[in-house]
Amino acid sequence: MMILINDKIDYLKQNVIDIFFKDDFLWKVSLEKSYFALKNKDQYFIKLYRRKGLNNFECLGYIYFYLDLVTKKSTYIGLYIKPEYRNQGFASLLMAYYIDLMFSNEYLDLKTNLKQRKPFLLYLLKKYSFELANQEFYESDPNVISLYHNPKDSFKYLLFKNKGQAETFKKGKIMEEDNYQILDTERTDFDFLDKVILSTEYGVKDHNEAYQKSQIRINQVK
Repeated sequence: MMILINDKIDYLKQNVIDIFFKDDFLWKVSLEKSYFALKNKDQYFIKLYRRKGLNNFECLGYIYFYLDLVTKKSTYIGLYIKPEYRNQGFASLLMAYYIDLMFSNEYLDLKTNLKQRKPFLLYLLKKYSFELANQEFYESDPNVISLYHNPKDSFKYLLFKNKGQAETFKKGKIMEEDNYQILDTERTDFDFLDKVILSTEYGVKDHNEAYQKSQIRINQVK
């Protein structure tokens, strides 16, 4: 279902983007809006729901962002999945619906805000063609983080170039709430995934690639 983004979208009303039946559950994806008083602007959400009872849907997670209805720009804020539903591909699915909805409404200028604190969410964004304007920063910036995966477990391994940043990350809520592990040195026995830099603007580099990947992911649930 196509949703036309305009100023008539009601606050906290579910505007259904898609609905499908999979794994013996009825699923729903909706676009919602709320007013963020601190910033004096609207926040938009794409939320993923799964039906629990006859008429009861549970929200498993959401992606949220700002929209400029005049300039057709969108600023990605963040993404949240309930802890019990993580590592099941829902973050990727929400990202795919975000890309699809934005491009369908001719929002082609997609960028992240500067408060990105989750390395593996930046990794997910990069898989959907978000990238730094100057990729040379991966070689020169002191705050580069290398991401690793160990096929034997589900931890998210991080190798910080800046050891002070690593110590700060260890004390933060993200480290506490998610399954991150800090490495002291490179691990040749792990799979190297990518490099990211926190608190840096990323934007969509290849629109065709981003769109094609979004369609592949969405079609996987059909």
